[in-house]
Amino acid sequence: MTAALLRDIVVRIPLITETLIIHYRNGPPKPSWSLKFHLIFVVLKSLIPDFQRKTIEQLQEASMRPNPTPSYVRIDEFKLPNIYREKAQTYLEKLLAPYEQVIDESWKFLGNNDGGLKAEWVSIKKDKFFDEGTRQRVILYLHGGVYYLGSSASIRGFTYRLAESSGARILAIDYRMAPQTEFPSAIHDALAAYMYLLYPPTNSDYKPFKPNQIVLAGESAGGGLAIATLLAIRDIGLPMPAGVIGFSPWLDLTFSTPSVTKDESNVNDYLPGYLFAHKPSPLSDKYENRAAVLDAKIKSFKELNPKIHCHPSYGIVEERVNMYAANEALAIPYVSPLLAEDLSGLPPLLLQAGNGERLRDEIIYFAHKASHTTKYQLPNYNDANSERSSSLKIPTNVQLEVFDDMPHVWQLWHFCEPAKVSRQNAAEFIRRVTDINFKTGTLPDAENKLSTARITATGETRPLTNDQLEVLDWQNIGIPPYTDLKRVQAPSR
Repeated sequence: MTAALLRDIVVRIPLITETLIIHYRNGPPKPSWSLKFHLIFVVLKSLIPDFQRKTIEQLQEASMRPNPTPSYVRIDEFKLPNIYREKAQTYLEKLLAPYEQVIDESWKFLGNNDGGLKAEWVSIKKDKFFDEGTRQRVILYLHGGVYYLGSSASIRGFTYRLAESSGARILAIDYRMAPQTEFPSAIHDALAAYMYLLYPPTNSDYKPFKPNQIVLAGESAGGGLAIATLLAIRDIGLPMPAGVIGFSPWLDLTFSTPSVTKDESNVNDYLPGYLFAHKPSPLSDKYENRAAVLDAKIKSFKELNPKIHCHPSYGIVEERVNMYAANEALAIPYVSPLLAEDLSGLPPLLLQAGNGERLRDEIIYFAHKASHTTKYQLPNYNDANSERSSSLKIPTNVQLEVFDDMPHVWQLWHFCEPAKVSRQNAAEFIRRVTDINFKTGTLPDAENKLSTARITATGETRPLTNDQLEVLDWQNIGIPPYTDLKRVQAPSR
């Protein structure tokens, strides 16, 4: 245990004591929360305000620490050759050409000491991974962390359990993160890893995976990245994977859905209702200088009217909303998949949301939009800035699950029953879509292309509530609530 971690625990002893008293005197905030769940929630929520007192470098270092795994788990660390990034870059440059005026070019430069994309295989030792007779499925896993925190090593506690329950082998990557590089660095690396699975090196120990053996998955920002990568795969013309899983996926970086700023989310979720700020550091200085250069570039090309889905309010706010991309780029479909015009023709999706989390509404809206390709379209302000697609043909099969009482990415709290149900459902989805005899029409409620369920704390299935469906009538999709979303002031040097 590091000195910093020990200090963080010690200063929270009064909070832990108070939570113990409240839990036993008044009961937990939610009926299904055990004492352990309640304590983790309260402590985690108390850690978020500390972000403003730490540098980005400090937070990144802390968030990347390896998560221990049992002895029966095998971790094989390696680096994907940069030739896959080179191939992916060729595709992305064409795909993102309409948006180049609002994209920082740092993603194209890997540096002389890069050496390749850091990755790791996660598997169970008793499974014969490289035995072509037994291998059936592989998961390309993308970790979360607001696009600037976390690592494949820090998420091992979840990935090994997912590998164990699904019978799949997991390829987890350390995609490049902000603010060192910006969009589309993460999707560039994810696409390179997908191509690695399809076309491994000639000296590889295994044969190429077939697309119908591959499932993309991720939690939070990683879940959004998995879906963004899927859109890129489709639009580039590469063969699409068997399916995609989003565990509390972050799909709307404009923060435009109601649950983001609802008062209830302040109580039910540990994610803050404000934007992160950090203690100044060399890395933040470098980022701010680069952001200023990009901002000047955007302003100089403003009269050319790039094809960006932008609400006019973007021009009012001068400061960046997110380190991952400029404000004018947040509604690019490969940044915010919720704002993609065309979500048709995708492989099956499994989307899981906690009923208490801030991202709940965008996940629900996305599920309905993908499965009803002409009903939930872009807001009116986009009509003049985008070409309407003529390819809205085949609705995407979506399995949407909303878990009672759960906050953001509760799936990582593996000890609780809802996490076990989530993982069990994900494993079943993975086995089903990678089955050699699988047909899309065999998904639940396939005729309507959308299967929805509210899952209780005991694992029972119920219909979604009217409150959960209210977002479908929301008129401000893609319109950032800047008047409601506050930024905590970072401390000075």
